Amino acid sequence: MVAHGSGDGGGPAIGRAVVTGLPRVGVGLHLLSYPRARAGGLGTYERMLAAHLPAAAAGRADVVLFVGRDGEGIPSQVAAHRSALPLASRAVRIPYEQLALPVAGRRRGLDVFHFCDQAVSAVAPAPRTVVTVHDLAMVRLPETFGSRRATYKTAMTRRAVARASLVIADSGATKDDLVALLGADPACVRVVPLGVEPRFAAAGEAEAAAATRALGLTEPYLLYVGRLEPRKNLPVLVDAYARARRRHGVTASLVLAGSPSWLDEDLPARASAAGVGDHVRLIGHVPDGLLPGLLHGAVGVAYPSRYEGFGLPVLEAMAAGTAVVTSSVSSLPEVAGDATLLVDPDDVDGLAEALGRLEGDGALRTQLAAAGRVRAAGFTWERTAAETVAVYLEAAAT
Repeated sequence: MVAHGSGDGGGPAIGRAVVTGLPRVGVGLHLLSYPRARAGGLGTYERMLAAHLPAAAAGRADVVLFVGRDGEGIPSQVAAHRSALPLASRAVRIPYEQLALPVAGRRRGLDVFHFCDQAVSAVAPAPRTVVTVHDLAMVRLPETFGSRRATYKTAMTRRAVARASLVIADSGATKDDLVALLGADPACVRVVPLGVEPRFAAAGEAEAAAATRALGLTEPYLLYVGRLEPRKNLPVLVDAYARARRRHGVTASLVLAGSPSWLDEDLPARASAAGVGDHVRLIGHVPDGLLPGLLHGAVGVAYPSRYEGFGLPVLEAMAAGTAVVTSSVSSLPEVAGDATLLVDPDDVDGLAEALGRLEGDGALRTQLAAAGRVRAAGFTWERTAAETVAVYLEAAAT
């Protein structure tokens, strides 16, 4: 059952949750106010929780979703606590989370509050808190964030982990990092993998044709999808692609799909210096509806990230039936299993050879595509929601 309610901070009066005898759980989905965040993995996580938590919690917990006035992705049939404040601005969101949110949660008589993005309020909105930690990239690779940003994010995550009743990690690798790098108690960390939307598995030739037509892709392509940021290792991918053309006869273009992020490198200049400037295309952010078709239509997907807390693009590519080469580090082998080619992300020659195999070996592509579909079928958002609700119930019982 979902608890109903209204706004705060100048909106209608806040109502209390209906008394049912079930634990009352608040879920903070404030990143759904950020257009940029909604387009990435964190936005997908919050949007999928909004879609699947109500059904997973039915008869087990009363759940209310906390969103900003400008938050999107909340199903119309799901009642939510919608703030009167526009939370797209950090200048508004941070004071809201630290001041207004604790008041709103306490007025509702919540038993548990779930912070979905590695930060908690100084004063908790509920007696028990759950926090999701997606990765510790700012600790593992601080140089890919910049010192000030890495220091801030590390401090906020350390505080969140120390104050949480239970911590959710997207992968076993992230749990291991929490224990090793932040001193988290392993008995308080629960691994809850992410899922993949059915629309990726449903993509076929028609969707691929529509996506490539809309994006102006007229020739075979190898594909990267994700933010253009340092830890994604794109300069190495460009260099490996150039080597794959010279040494392994690769002829497909390399398409980089994603928005520039912090500390992004001048990839066109890198491609020109490597002699492949005419064969590397940066197409920017891809509209969500075109992504399954774009993945399905690729010769192969390359995701040589130096560090991930999960690796959602790899899972989505496997679900779409496309052969993948990805890194053998952090969480990526957990997601990929034996359904992809795994390479050392710093091994340019190894990545070049893998790209050559993806294009040149049709039987291998078929084998990997089939194995990827089977592997991806085990990761569902329904499972993620059900296991997340189980964490709420455990926290409420402590």
